Amino acid sequence: MIRKTLLILFLFSFSIIVFNQSNGQELTLVTKETSLGKLRSDMIRESLTVSHDSKRIAYAVVNDKWSVIIDGKESSKYDGIGANTIRFSKDGRIAFAAEQKGKWFVVLNGVKGKSYDGIGSGTIRFSPDGKRLAYVAVRGGKQLVVVDGIEGKEYDGIGTFPMFSPDSKKISYVAMREKKQFVVINTTEGKEYDAVRSIPIFSPDSNKISYIASLGDRWFAVVNEFEGKGYDKIILSPIFSPDSKRVAYPAIKDGKYFVILDNIEGKEYDQIGVDLVFSPDSMRFAYSAVKNGKWLVNVDGNEEGEYDIIIAQPTFSPDSKKLAYIAGVENKQFLVINGIKQKEHDGIGMGAVIFSPDSQRVAYVMTSNNKQFVVLDGKESNYYDNIKLLPVFSSDSRLAVYVAVFEDECYLVINSEEADIYENIEDFTISPDIRLIAYRAKDDKWQLVVNGYKANTYDGFLLGSKIVFDSPTTLHTLASRDNEILLVEVEVVRKDKN
Repeated sequence: MIRKTLLILFLFSFSIIVFNQSNGQELTLVTKETSLGKLRSDMIRESLTVSHDSKRIAYAVVNDKWSVIIDGKESSKYDGIGANTIRFSKDGRIAFAAEQKGKWFVVLNGVKGKSYDGIGSGTIRFSPDGKRLAYVAVRGGKQLVVVDGIEGKEYDGIGTFPMFSPDSKKISYVAMREKKQFVVINTTEGKEYDAVRSIPIFSPDSNKISYIASLGDRWFAVVNEFEGKGYDKIILSPIFSPDSKRVAYPAIKDGKYFVILDNIEGKEYDQIGVDLVFSPDSMRFAYSAVKNGKWLVNVDGNEEGEYDIIIAQPTFSPDSKKLAYIAGVENKQFLVINGIKQKEHDGIGMGAVIFSPDSQRVAYVMTSNNKQFVVLDGKESNYYDNIKLLPVFSSDSRLAVYVAVFEDECYLVINSEEADIYENIEDFTISPDIRLIAYRAKDDKWQLVVNGYKANTYDGFLLGSKIVFDSPTTLHTLASRDNEILLVEVEVVRKDKN
């Protein structure tokens, strides 16, 4: 293997492979580190929470009393902190459940809310816009949902955590009363059933909601309180098309499986896959199914293929014109695009088909002789022990970037060319202008690397954090050194070479 001899060419190859417009320039990484405090020895490690923008952290600590450390600063002390309750909003607020003298309450930005007998673990939810807050509270043996500090009706139980609509204007949850279950949307109760069998799902435009419910031995799909036909069972929650105008779900009747699309029952099968999918333009629809012991794909009502197995679920290209999936016959597996079988391989490495944003390129991982490789634009990459991070296309579709492992070393691979090598590479991000690739890499120490240029060294990067570009030339992430958490901000300065 000639990989080792190419090490001295990596920085050069980076500029050639990726950034032709950067030739004649070298990069300087100007790094600013802001301390978010040292991790305390009394921390509850599973409570560590990272904000959505990867700029803040919070975690619970306990000694004689409990408290929450937020960006290195300690909150008030309490008798307890609720498990799985620390939450950041997208606009930077923080909430958690705390106990004092046997009563529980939610603390929002340091302000104590109303006291209850309990706060549901994991039920604290911010709305998508970050401006609203909901949670489940317990009082006198009853449960209720509190939204923006306003109490909802008390019920015998709340069956799901509160769910906000995409536009943040509505909230839904499942409630129980006298052994019956029903969905509550804002304050309006839906029809009572023996059981609500799924979490209510809002449509992308927030105007519709769907769920599965049962009454007696009949199962129903309910969309905006319109109850569909009763079946022996409904396998999956109804899904909405991207434009929110269409609905599909699979059901069972008399031992046969079929899909209901736009309230019309489709063909009967022996089994239906869990991969129902609408195209991005909402005009097309596909799923996998079994007939006479063989798998096939139903595309827009037409059947294609006869396979022993379908491994990677049907995936539409962004322009909705192509449908791809990975199938297998006997001991071979292969990609199928628009019904056309591609080259056979021993097996699949990772079960995903990835289209570029312009729909012209496709990547997927396969195996041969116990090695993994990426098939990009129909061509096989070098063989590796494994593909650690799946290919990601740049927004202009020009770059396909992934991380591969060979003989205990990690390679950053760009368009099937090995651009850099480290003991470990954990993450990468492409800049908005497609001129920079930033990644977290380790030899003796961990470093933030940009186009092969190295910033400061660290003991590690914080679990749950990510690399975020704030502009085409500035980025940040969270790292640790000597048990101290650091907000690492990097400015990339370009200089002409002499």
